[in-house]
Amino acid sequence: MNYNLKTGDRIKIIKDKIGNKLLANVEMDEILIITGFSADGKIMYHNNSLALPVDSDIYIKLKN
Repeated sequence: MNYNLKTGDRIKIIKDKIGNKLLANVEMDEILIITGFSADGKIMYHNNSLALPVDSDIYIKLKN
């Protein structure tokens, strides 16, 4: 998914797995605020600790 994400955007977790691996430290329907991105832009961060891939189908972007 490419939603043109930026710092401060809110996303909602809609799946509890990436491929066949369960997500840790996050639950389905949880709403997260993006606090930053990796230098290459492929990873986004929540609270500068939880890292999720930008191109993934595990979340949807919410309207701010």
